[in-house]
Amino acid sequence: MRFVFVGGLAVGVDFMVYFGLLFLLSGISTPLAKAISYICGATVSFVGHRSFVFAAHDRQARHQVLPFIILYGSSLIANNLINQVILNLTGVRVLAWFIAICSSTTINYLGMKFGVFRDGSLHLPKM
Repeated sequence: MRFVFVGGLAVGVDFMVYFGLLFLLSGISTPLAKAISYICGATVSFVGHRSFVFAAHDRQARHQVLPFIILYGSSLIANNLINQVILNLTGVRVLAWFIAICSSTTINYLGMKFGVFRDGSLHLPKM
């Protein structure tokens, strides 16, 4: 539930920034708006996942920032490419955004769980 909560918050930031930029700045390119919104969501994700989800306090944040940037940089490329392909195929911005964010969320979860925050344990509810 914590992963879903933090992920949902990060996705919400991404969504608001992306569509906000497209609405407010009519001349902004779609890839630039997507990149900016993704970086905003990634910032929320790092802070929330590091402290609230994976309890990765045993390592200093500075040792986790570079792997996180590499993971999210790779995921940003995938997100932007998927967004553009779906947008070109369908012309539906919300659908393109949704498919792109679902794809990059999967990549990010696996990368955080088995890479960036591998020393932190995932908080699971007590039974």
